Amino acid sequence: MRRHIESEGSEAPTVVHCSDGVGRTGTFIALDVLLQQLETEQAVGIKEFLHKMRLHRSHMVQTESQYVFLHQCIMDSLQLDVTQEEHIYENADLIYDIAIPLPELP
Repeated sequence: MRRHIESEGSEAPTVVHCSDGVGRTGTFIALDVLLQQLETEQAVGIKEFLHKMRLHRSHMVQTESQYVFLHQCIMDSLQLDVTQEEHIYENADLIYDIAIPLPELP
């Protein structure tokens, strides 16, 4: 989403809103800001950022699963950075070793 926003070149703000405007909206906003922070600062503070968000609007990121989702996205982003430094097709043959042959159609 961030790449799309930046590719448009518009200075207009992006509007994000779910049904109540806090749970999923907060998760989306937090993820966007935290991924940008990770890119620029090479570190993130999820708990600190959520606290800061909640000072301005309570209940941002409402559920435990949303909180876990943020952590998992950050971890996935970090893994992606490591994978990009390695050769992506290094273990491609393993995919075919574990494949199960499909029966032939009549």
